[in-house]
Amino acid sequence: MKTWLTFILPITFALGSSACRQPMGIECTEEFRTVAIEISGLTVDSFLTIRLSTNDTIINDGFLYENYYPVLTDNYQHKLENLTDSFLFLAWKADSLVVQEPFEIKADFCHIDKVSGKEKVSF
Repeated sequence: MKTWLTFILPITFALGSSACRQPMGIECTEEFRTVAIEISGLTVDSFLTIRLSTNDTIINDGFLYENYYPVLTDNYQHKLENLTDSFLFLAWKADSLVVQEPFEIKADFCHIDKVSGKEKVSF
């Protein structure tokens, strides 16, 4: 009996640890969320977001849509999961800082979500 338990317990542990990390009862949607800011009256040359608590620099330049600029996307969700943190969106035109906007963003198990921050800045 002792030999049988010694064999079964490691297999059970191995199977349990390889299972999906999704909590029971949580169903994530297939959508891909982006917190964005609209910059009206000006096209910026470059932009980035800084996570203020860690000084993590986040570059989301592949997600442009007209005059909407991504502050943060679901690509960052795993680093923010079950937390709320402060971010700073920065944008430049001709080597001059033209936008500096604070955001507070949270994430659950599935997606990011904006807590606070401007929707639009105009020039």
